[in-house]
Amino acid sequence: MKRFATVALIGLCAFATVGSAMAQPRTGGRRAILYEYPNFQGRSYVVYGRNDGLGSTGFEDRAMSGRFEGEWKICEHDNYQGHCETVSGDVRNLDRLGLGHSISSLRSGWGRGYGDTDRGGQWGGNQWGDNQWGANDGDRWHGGDRGDGWSGGGGGGQPTATLFEYPDFQGRSYTVYGGNRGLGSTGFEDRAMSGRFNGAWVICEDDDYQGRCATVSGDVRDLDRLGLGHSVSSLQAGQR
Repeated sequence: MKRFATVALIGLCAFATVGSAMAQPRTGGRRAILYEYPNFQGRSYVVYGRNDGLGSTGFEDRAMSGRFEGEWKICEHDNYQGHCETVSGDVRNLDRLGLGHSISSLRSGWGRGYGDTDRGGQWGGNQWGDNQWGANDGDRWHGGDRGDGWSGGGGGGQPTATLFEYPDFQGRSYTVYGGNRGLGSTGFEDRAMSGRFNGAWVICEDDDYQGRCATVSGDVRDLDRLGLGHSVSSLQAGQR
């Protein structure tokens, strides 16, 4: 009986290990970040190496801008068919290439065939529609006071601030409309390392705009320079 229990336990551990490995996001291959709106705004989706068809990701025919590491082929149909373009670096408006709201497949290397297949990519945050970036005072992961969610939705014309996980506007992003008194429930507290701010914003290290704060506007490529890298917990439009 003990021997059977031991064998069963080993089997379960092996299964758990394999399952954990399969669940890990792919990190190999060059990266492309697609954004829902021009100028790298709105929800985002990251592809590593390639994706032969974005239909299952929820991001097919949605991208309006993108950041591309190295050279990429982007196409309007699955499997690199239809209208295609070669891009690299920052593309602020895909309409200029005739591919706004049209990308269905993409791969690094422009036909050279290298790059691992993307296994689903990563959402600019987590996933569409789930309460991934959370909620407070009018924001949306790519996120107000309840009624937000990673990505999406309008902010009623309020000033926006988009926080990014890494310097130079890379990684996952979270958009706040008007203000957020505490990012804890959004999953983005103490994560931001850069940001794009529409108008003047006060960003603070503690909830309710307390602790160390700084007034910012425009593009801030590295929040470490303000002493607030991985430290923003609350923010609001308008100078304090």
